[in-house]
Amino acid sequence: MGIEINESRYGNPQPVYALNRDWVRSAHHREVAAAVYDLAARIERRTPTGASWVVVPDVHRALVRIELSEGGDSKTEQDAAMATLRAVAWATLAST
Repeated sequence: MGIEINESRYGNPQPVYALNRDWVRSAHHREVAAAVYDLAARIERRTPTGASWVVVPDVHRALVRIELSEGGDSKTEQDAAMATLRAVAWATLAST
């Protein structure tokens, strides 16, 4: 698993939470899909009510990305999105 900032095709920062590549390679595609959708749901539940970003599950790449809104303070929104992803990661580690 990894949390990082990628760039969208338009050059905008895009927080990403990717599943562990070794696990993805050995897992059945339905397990990967279920894990991606579960991760997206956990991120949605942790997203602050006023956040204007969109949580986007990507089963084929085994990751969930956050598309930040175009308009507000992108650095503040980016920091909040990364904090949300870290909170999900910590909650996931604590539950295993």
